[in-house]
Amino acid sequence: MLVMITLSYIFLSFAVKRIALGVAYALWEGIGILFITVFSVLLFDEALSTMKIAGLLTLVAGIVLIKSGTRKPGKPVKEATRATI
Repeated sequence: MLVMITLSYIFLSFAVKRIALGVAYALWEGIGILFITVFSVLLFDEALSTMKIAGLLTLVAGIVLIKSGTRKPGKPVKEATRATI
């Protein structure tokens, strides 16, 4: 368990170097909740109610929306217009 926690923090530190801290942390938490739920169902035979499934689907939709709304900084407008002229 300690190895998995250590790896998750290492991966979070790599993610923060590439995307904004708020986005990285939100994704890290959301994916963590998803994995915990999946492993609890697979390893401990926890039951999934309709409400839990709806919550997980909402979580996945939120992760997709957060990730798709994150843009990498592009060229400034002045540089982009100079390149086209």
